[in-house]
Amino acid sequence: AGRRDSALAVLRVAAVRWESSPFEFGPPVVRVPPRERLAQLLLLMNRPAEALAQADSAKRMTPGRTQLLWVRSRSLEALGRPTEAR
Repeated sequence: AGRRDSALAVLRVAAVRWESSPFEFGPPVVRVPPRERLAQLLLLMNRPAEALAQADSAKRMTPGRTQLLWVRSRSLEALGRPTEAR
């Protein structure tokens, strides 16, 4: 509906809840983890520094996800750090 700030708030809460859930047999299967989705939205909103911070945080829970690495790379490029992005 175009209410990006509201979406950010919901995703921040979802990320905290998801990360604080007990994962006896590993994290629950989700299509896109909330913190990764948060990083994607921040990147779309042209907020690459925040997107990078969220991507780095998401990387601790779900390392090696292709889409997460893509968001991280695009964030680094937007911040003028092309060598790190590669």
